[in-house]
Amino acid sequence: MRILKKEIGKKKEEKKRKGNNNHTHNLKSRNEKEELIQRLKRCHDNDNIFNYIDEKYKKYIIKKNRNDSSQNNSINKEKNENYIHNEIEGSKHLGSSSFIFFESINSYELKKYKSAFSIYNILLNITKINMQKLYDENNFLNKGWSDQEKLKELKSDRSKLILDIIKTNDKNQIDDFLKTNPIVCFVHFRFTPDYYPYQKNIICYLYEIQIIKEYIKIGIGTHLINILEQLCKNIHIHKILCTVLKSNYKAVMFYKNKCSFQMDESSPDNFYSDSHLSKECEYEILKKDIIS
Repeated sequence: MRILKKEIGKKKEEKKRKGNNNHTHNLKSRNEKEELIQRLKRCHDNDNIFNYIDEKYKKYIIKKNRNDSSQNNSINKEKNENYIHNEIEGSKHLGSSSFIFFESINSYELKKYKSAFSIYNILLNITKINMQKLYDENNFLNKGWSDQEKLKELKSDRSKLILDIIKTNDKNQIDDFLKTNPIVCFVHFRFTPDYYPYQKNIICYLYEIQIIKEYIKIGIGTHLINILEQLCKNIHIHKILCTVLKSNYKAVMFYKNKCSFQMDESSPDNFYSDSHLSKECEYEILKKDIIS
């Protein structure tokens, strides 16, 4: 009987030990995830988001469909192992076959390059052409468009950028590349705490997706959203947020219809009062939940 009790006791101890090991492993795994998110959030390391997602997203092929004589603007997307492929009756500004190659860089790192001043001015000008009128018409945030404020936003050490340029360790090479290769689109995003009462959660806040007009409606915007989705999924961030002006109808349709965004709980409209003193907000906050 004593032997049996000893055996039962041993089994209980062994089971308890295994349970503790599993708990320690899960805790370590959770801590590792949180540490990674905090490191990416700090933006002071030369991290590259394409280290965390499939490299096929770095390249986006744009190819004119020579066989299609009709004026068909529909986009035929096709994925393979190496890249995302897109055939269109393309823009006259594109060659018969062209591609966009994406890289990521933190503003903290970008400012170390000799060409940083030129790059920031290009990003500012693209944004200004696309957004200045909308900002001013809506008196966005009670101040409208400001070159100084937008540049400050882009150059923040917390900013992460996806650019259609080649990032290299050779600081002279990136300068040479920019002399012959224009920037046609970019993404500005940050990892930041969610709005109250969920501020303990780190989310991906999308500040900008900007594309020059000659390159719109060929699937680039959707591709860039897909990049962010894959990144968030792989590093266990569960939500993307963005602020959209209601009068920017094309952007609203893009996020809601094409990319399945919906209004976030923190959007001002959720707190709108019927009082005549309450002015309807000019923007809404949209979200996309990410399931890991």
